[in-house]
Amino acid sequence: MQISDREYDLIMQNDNNSTGNNQWFYFTVEKMIPGAEYTFNVVNFTKSDSLFNYGMRPAIFSTVLNKRNGTGWVRAGQDVVYKKGPIPREKSKKKYYRLSFRMTWKISNDKISIAYTFPYTYTRIC
Repeated sequence: MQISDREYDLIMQNDNNSTGNNQWFYFTVEKMIPGAEYTFNVVNFTKSDSLFNYGMRPAIFSTVLNKRNGTGWVRAGQDVVYKKGPIPREKSKKKYYRLSFRMTWKISNDKISIAYTFPYTYTRIC
């Protein structure tokens, strides 16, 4: 959901085979304005603590950098904050937790994937 020109609230689907836990995210961003600052808020975490509170940053993959010099997934993002948010949980007095981070991208016409951690394919685990 777009909050402003450069701020977005993102809602995760429940993890498969769970009772409503939300932990993993993966999304793609295109048409970012080079040099502009963007804020992303993943708004419906259920855990009260996260590795993001201890220095972890989201994983980022740039299509342009990958084609240009083979750069793969890297950790990026500034002002990474994980804390209780304003959205109430269903059938509960508790609130969801929220991850917020900012990004400023310098490359035009790029497609950027952002994830909780580095994705891998089934063939990499066999």
